[in-house]
Amino acid sequence: MAVWQFDFHLLPTEGIIRRYKVMPIAITGADFDQGELIIGFPTLRELEIEFSKILPPLQSWSEQLKQWGHDDGNRIDDSYEESGISSIFVRVDVRSISHLFVVAVLDMARQHALRLRTPDGRLFQPSYARLLSAIQTSDSFRFVQDPHVFFDALGRAKADEESKKDA
Repeated sequence: MAVWQFDFHLLPTEGIIRRYKVMPIAITGADFDQGELIIGFPTLRELEIEFSKILPPLQSWSEQLKQWGHDDGNRIDDSYEESGISSIFVRVDVRSISHLFVVAVLDMARQHALRLRTPDGRLFQPSYARLLSAIQTSDSFRFVQDPHVFFDALGRAKADEESKKDA
């Protein structure tokens, strides 16, 4: 992942409801990693067609991973197993946010009843305003706004952690 990319996962609403019985506002990393949320994904072929309309295919490094877009730009990753899709991962290039890309992904997510899960676990319906808000509060966005300030803040945070360990 490039520091200027904002990442999120697409999850099927059906799988979330089946797992939790209600729609949570967040899904912890531990729950997400269990893989019980994949029920309800559209078929792989159906999504491949959709993704190809949004971005050009990208050569993948794995037989279980199909990719569209660019390594250091906008990208969609589709992991799959014999039983079907296991993960849909989206990266937005925050250096120059493509509103066409974002809208196309959100439209596809709405069409297939998918929810967005941000790196901090927040879960929400496909919404342009909510996604842009998540992007604008991300480390990726802070980096793009001013890399020097971003790295200075990281250095101060690391120094604070080390001084607390020594205390």
